[in-house]
Amino acid sequence: VWLDARQFGTELVLVSDADEEKTRPLIDGLADGLPVLVAPRDHNPFFTDYKAMGTPSYCLIDAQGRVQAAGMGVSELVEKFEALSQVAKGGDGM
Repeated sequence: VWLDARQFGTELVLVSDADEEKTRPLIDGLADGLPVLVAPRDHNPFFTDYKAMGTPSYCLIDAQGRVQAAGMGVSELVEKFEALSQVAKGGDGM
């Protein structure tokens, strides 16, 4: 899914609400080369600004900075990317 996102000009960035020490296992083991933004909730407005109330959450932002889709759960994110793939192939997708 992550590599497919790049074909649409989309960059996937993982965001952690923990400090760097607690985020390190994610960076080392799960990020698989993806960029990780460390944004502790008590020091950073990221989660409030993007209305991410839990994890995992996603927010698809276009090149102009507009939110195209948002929600919770990896399965929803996969569905959004699959819909983008259908649109790229000439289907109606989203």
